[in-house]
Amino acid sequence: MAIIATAEELASFLQTDLDTATANLLLLDLAQGLITAEIGEQSPWPSIAKAVALAAAGRAYVNPDGLRQETAGSTTAIFNTPLYMNGVYLSASDKAALHAWANGPGGSILGKPQGAFPVARAWPDPVQAND
Repeated sequence: MAIIATAEELASFLQTDLDTATANLLLLDLAQGLITAEIGEQSPWPSIAKAVALAAAGRAYVNPDGLRQETAGSTTAIFNTPLYMNGVYLSASDKAALHAWANGPGGSILGKPQGAFPVARAWPDPVQAND
């Protein structure tokens, strides 16, 4: 299986030294698994897959608890994100970018139609219909 991105690329993307290489490789592996579930295994991986993998792993690395903060004037509220958004996840825009690449301008993934047409049905054989 071809890997999408390396720990060194993640460090460069985050512009920081990474703490633990094993954990960071796991983040990239989890991101790759989610991307593979969306568009299937690719070799070579498109550049959009690398961008999405680095963004997903980067989100998990810099915000492992999934905290979000909102400030209005002097009031600050901190919210915990839904459980599915803790750790590595693909955002709606990540999925849209992957599917835009996969579907391409012709609406297909690797030459296969993606729901553009109904399932083909054979015409009934007139000879068998009269029997």
